[in-house]
Amino acid sequence: MTGAGSGAHARAVALRVLGRIDGEGAYANLVLGHELERSGLEQRDRGFVTELVYGVTRLQRRLDHLVDPYLLRPVDPKVRAALRLGAYQLHEMGTPAHAAVSATVDAVGATKARGLVNAVLRRVAGAAVAGTAWPSDAVRLSYPDWIVDRLTADLGADDASGALEAMNDAAAATERPDGYVQDRASQLVAALAGEGLGAGSLAADLCAAPGGKATAMAAGGGVVV
Repeated sequence: MTGAGSGAHARAVALRVLGRIDGEGAYANLVLGHELERSGLEQRDRGFVTELVYGVTRLQRRLDHLVDPYLLRPVDPKVRAALRLGAYQLHEMGTPAHAAVSATVDAVGATKARGLVNAVLRRVAGAAVAGTAWPSDAVRLSYPDWIVDRLTADLGADDASGALEAMNDAAAATERPDGYVQDRASQLVAALAGEGLGAGSLAADLCAAPGGKATAMAAGGGVVV
């Protein structure tokens, strides 16, 4: 699918994925892959959807801070997802206001929420030009307060801030010797945990999904449950 309609369609796919993540507790990687497969979108638009979904999911608290001043009452999760989606394009991707707002409103579809989404995102677009005052680093970086407090206590303010900033960046995926594509941080975890896990060894992976680190550790010949 190409042309102007593909932009709204891509955003509609992103909204469906975000709705399932927030409303159903779905795993982002699983539901995103499923929706992309049936979307009919070209590769470039699929990349755009992926950026929207993971970007909005990472920065929810930051995006809510941009949107909430213009809401007079609570909104339902679908409207919240659309507002976050628009705010992410405006503040994080630098999408021109007319494109971000109109295409996001079109993605909402013919519902009563269109007017609200349009009005709020236009206000958010104006604030993007004026700049934003963040109440705390936790809001700016989009983490719970306790995580920022804990890392600051453990690492010091500068190193904690650097670590939190880095964790908001998309991980660069690399290919393992066995062909499995996985980010380097996960590969390092598997290497450290799997040291000495040779034939006859037994290990339990208590947080395996989908099992990338578990298969890396098992490559040494041990049994990983």
